[in-house]
Amino acid sequence: MNLNGNWYLPTNEEKKIPGILKIESGQFPFLEIHGTWYTSQSEPTEFEEIICGYAENGKKITLINSYLNNHSVSGGYTKISFSAEAAIIGENFRNREDIKISAIKLSHNFLLDWLNLKPFRNLIDESKKQFRMEYINPNDIEIEISDSLKFQIKFEFQYPAIYQTNTQSFKNSGYIVIVFKQDSNFSDLSLNLFKIQQFFSIVLFRNLSNFNINLKFNKQNSLWCDYLNYKNRNENIDSTSNTSRSFRYLINYQEIEQDLPLILKNWFLHFETLKPMISALFVYMYMTETTIELRFLTIVQALESFHRRTQENEKNKETFISKLSSICEKISESEAEWLKNKLRYGFEPNLQKRLEFIFEEIKLLGLENFFVKPKKSIRKIIDTRNYLTHFEQSSEHKILNHTEMVYYTDRLALVLVFLLLKKCEISEIALANLIQRLIKSNFIGFL
Repeated sequence: MNLNGNWYLPTNEEKKIPGILKIESGQFPFLEIHGTWYTSQSEPTEFEEIICGYAENGKKITLINSYLNNHSVSGGYTKISFSAEAAIIGENFRNREDIKISAIKLSHNFLLDWLNLKPFRNLIDESKKQFRMEYINPNDIEIEISDSLKFQIKFEFQYPAIYQTNTQSFKNSGYIVIVFKQDSNFSDLSLNLFKIQQFFSIVLFRNLSNFNINLKFNKQNSLWCDYLNYKNRNENIDSTSNTSRSFRYLINYQEIEQDLPLILKNWFLHFETLKPMISALFVYMYMTETTIELRFLTIVQALESFHRRTQENEKNKETFISKLSSICEKISESEAEWLKNKLRYGFEPNLQKRLEFIFEEIKLLGLENFFVKPKKSIRKIIDTRNYLTHFEQSSEHKILNHTEMVYYTDRLALVLVFLLLKKCEISEIALANLIQRLIKSNFIGFL
């Protein structure tokens, strides 16, 4: 998409310079202006927090966090280019502090297919050679996440003209809306988008790329504005394929329909606690070109972090500190300081204990056959983690080979998803049912 227009800095709105904004999938918004805002004595700054513009089609545009790419002068002709973190199409702002977001709208082609609400009814009367199609717009889904945040899934449809014609077309759509009861700052936007994207990526166990994003602002008569950044591309999931929906998505909407309000509330409530594990799954699902060693370490560390953040780890802390203090009293001050630093977290369970807990959870989930010989699996995981972290060449013969590492990484990633859902209080029945469905299908499409 190319947008010709006139561009200016908020500090000097009168001085507008012609230029073109180029927005391409997977690229930062790129602005090239023909002329300069700067005086002949000053060079362009390397960074502009805000650049505003008016496109030829009348749209207001705001570029946010723009970095200088190139500045050239030839024959008295000046050309300057910037790459921006993001572009807002539809509003002008003087600075980032003025960007007060009242709602976020997110759309992606997976949503209607995943919800599978079946809003169409077909009535056929062969004797009268009649066919009638009825569409019932689904009720909006609304979930109060907190006193300051509301989650919605809304539905719309476009119907054909009433007059007679030989062909008819009809389109229904669904999209997510996040409503802020207290305006959200621009600085929080990336985190809010990450929370939603990763929730659905994990529930579907699919790389969703990014949603199409629109923003609404705390302005009079504010309309939805396009929000475009380098991630702004909607890579479709093939919802028209003959592949069963059960193989397309890890968890189907109907399996968690009753639990969804509680799951989402807990997802937002516990997000800071769960963030390292969520980020680890982001690496696993989105950075597929990285080495299997990195992905293995990321998932193992995430499981270790899950145990540390969600379980009681300080049962023996007082006893440990007492014993350590007793030892430190018998050695020099410098030696005591060294020992305390070395054993700062010595009271916490080691990886062996943490994995034993995780494997007990695996049994409780009904996945007792997910790993062959659990005790041996735990030992292999630990040896491989230690080798990759500390590089003890003498231990190389103990570690997982490449095929085994893929096997364990994929299964441990799924276990992490189930543990996150359990932490978000999915019902035991719902979790057991979806796991049994996956077992019956031998996890086709996910392993």
